[in-house]
Amino acid sequence: MPDMHNVLLCKHAEEYAIEDIKKYLSKYGLKKMKDLKIIIWKQNKEGIIRTTDCCAWCKKRLLKTNIGENQVITPLVDTSGSWNGAFKSSIIENAKIPVLKTTI
Repeated sequence: MPDMHNVLLCKHAEEYAIEDIKKYLSKYGLKKMKDLKIIIWKQNKEGIIRTTDCCAWCKKRLLKTNIGENQVITPLVDTSGSWNGAFKSSIIENAKIPVLKTTI
């Protein structure tokens, strides 16, 4: 499988997380896999965060690395940008297809 940044228009946070997890697991072993959590979100220029879900590409890549659906989470943020301290899984069944590079 090629690196995602060669196919996707821009590198996603999940790809950075996978790279860091591979380094971490090579140092501490697979038994630490269950302790890992990946938290993803979107943030605007004003610093307000919002909930986001994994795209179809990242979902497939994350599940191939044996990371559970409950280990990839996003904060539950209301429309005003307030976070109540809760999280939800970022991996959804009908994930969106990401924007891919095209040749002109």
